[in-house]
Amino acid sequence: MVSGGGSGALKLWFGREGASRLFVEATIPYSRAALTDYLGGPPLDSSASGPVARQLAAVALKRAQRLCDNQGDGLQSVGIALVAALPTTPPR
Repeated sequence: MVSGGGSGALKLWFGREGASRLFVEATIPYSRAALTDYLGGPPLDSSASGPVARQLAAVALKRAQRLCDNQGDGLQSVGIALVAALPTTPPR
């Protein structure tokens, strides 16, 4: 799961050989409404904060576990979240 300004990281992750064996999905809830929908409720803090990153990673983990449930490949699911804020005027 990647939010907002961190979306450029997907090019790096998915541009590598074997990425399709390691990643189940990538989601970019860019708007506040999309973020709230993905989380199943309002974010705990501002979009680019530690608490929201942990909240997003927990949702990503649950989704990965559900989507990979019957794979039988012996791999363990993990949830990864990256939140980032772009420089803006006025500074945040």
